[in-house]
Amino acid sequence: MGIRKVRIRIGLDGRTQFKVEGGQGTDCIDFTRALEQAVGSVEQRELTADYHQPATEQVRDEQQQQKP
Repeated sequence: MGIRKVRIRIGLDGRTQFKVEGGQGTDCIDFTRALEQAVGSVEQRELTADYHQPATEQVRDEQQQQKP
């Protein structure tokens, strides 16, 4: 899996935005879940082109290994 980054922007109004770079598919949402829970409820989510890319083979393998 490649390196993932999260860019965090906090506006003057207190709203927080997260942008994930280097993630694909639902990996982006999973990566920011703890941050989202820490700052409050999600008001809006915009999915980028990376979200719609198929997960890499390594990510699929990791997901299969985690299944009970």
